[in-house]
Amino acid sequence: MNHSKVAIVVSQIIEKIELILGGLWTFFFVFGFIACIFDDMEGRIPVSITMGVLAAFGVWVFLCGRKRKKMRLEFRKYVAHLSGNPTGSLDRIAAASGTSVDVVKKNIQFMLKKKFFPNAYLDEANQRLVLPSMTNRESAAAPVTHHAAAQGQAQEEVVYNTCNCPNCGGVNRIARGMVVECDFCGSPLQG
Repeated sequence: MNHSKVAIVVSQIIEKIELILGGLWTFFFVFGFIACIFDDMEGRIPVSITMGVLAAFGVWVFLCGRKRKKMRLEFRKYVAHLSGNPTGSLDRIAAASGTSVDVVKKNIQFMLKKKFFPNAYLDEANQRLVLPSMTNRESAAAPVTHHAAAQGQAQEEVVYNTCNCPNCGGVNRIARGMVVECDFCGSPLQG
């Protein structure tokens, strides 16, 4: 299983745990908080404060789960945008997704931290996401010249196929006959 898919599946599991536990935790302690406020017992103020703090913690866990879900869904959109944007330009991703470059940068930093884009990095100076597999593939699939070509025969050209990654949906350009990793998620693809 490729690294990106594992990271996304793990993130999805954590997301579900955060959403369920955060929701239940919040529900339980909000009811406890409300019960403490309307109860006439002694020492209700410290108990109410404790219940309120624990309810706030549940809300925080729930919101973390929502953020994970949002980033997982944004990842699929960004992969689609990057398929038609071989430069990895944050400006073009932002324009295609209808958000600001700062939001895209923040989202990509989260995705990189969570290993959604394996072996990629953010080039802050040029405002772009660099996927090393793209540059490795271009150098590996450069047109091959033989000694005979130097003697006047035609140079062999590489024929490329375009395929969609079954895991992330990214469009990849692959030299025919080559097996390479998806530019976006690292899944093996046959050219």
